[in-house]
Amino acid sequence: MKEVKFLRRKKTGWPVESFFSFTLVAGLLTVVHTAEPTPRPMLLLERFLAGWGWLEIPLVALYAGWLARRMATAPRTDLWRSRFWRFFSFVFFAQILAGLLINDMFLMTGKLHLPVPALILAGPIYRGTLSFMLILFLVTIVLVGPAWCSHLCYVGAWDDIACRRKRRLVPLSSRRPIVQTAIFIGVIGGALLLRLAGFSSTTATLLAATFGVMGIVVMVVSLHAIFLALARL
Repeated sequence: MKEVKFLRRKKTGWPVESFFSFTLVAGLLTVVHTAEPTPRPMLLLERFLAGWGWLEIPLVALYAGWLARRMATAPRTDLWRSRFWRFFSFVFFAQILAGLLINDMFLMTGKLHLPVPALILAGPIYRGTLSFMLILFLVTIVLVGPAWCSHLCYVGAWDDIACRRKRRLVPLSSRRPIVQTAIFIGVIGGALLLRLAGFSSTTATLLAATFGVMGIVVMVVSLHAIFLALARL
């Protein structure tokens, strides 16, 4: 296999990436924190200790600045991306478990939604209403574009782990866009069909959970076999 060299900008005396990332994150979180008070503040520390949200803001901003610097200068950004992506996924699901087992204040809205990325769009279509997750997703897409799928998707980190376990690399089929489009149409069409047909939320939740479990099975068990099959199409 041909060796791939990762060329990164050398470190300079002025960490522009860190400064920009710190300022952006701190500014956005400050706007969120100073907005109209709600019974369930956006910042996690503020939910448990009044006033501690102001401590959380610089801590998160410092992490953003450090991570931006690391990604801009590290010789192997693919490895660092995988590391912080796994860390993010761990924190995400740990917070869900804490919300279920310890205190529902760990949950963003107090109500658990299935942690399946496709439901960010399918859920509001089924309910016929906007949701916080949909707005957050769209805003994030504006800021980072398609990097959402390779940096911020909490389930995508599992896919990354599964891919890195396979030593043999197989080129993907040229028909991959067709498969992706079919899945997208199926998810959106399925949510709309469930809504128009009047299926209960319980039925919709079970179907969504099944869809999520199938995705995990594909990643963990048969990812390599599916890639081989697609390559032969």
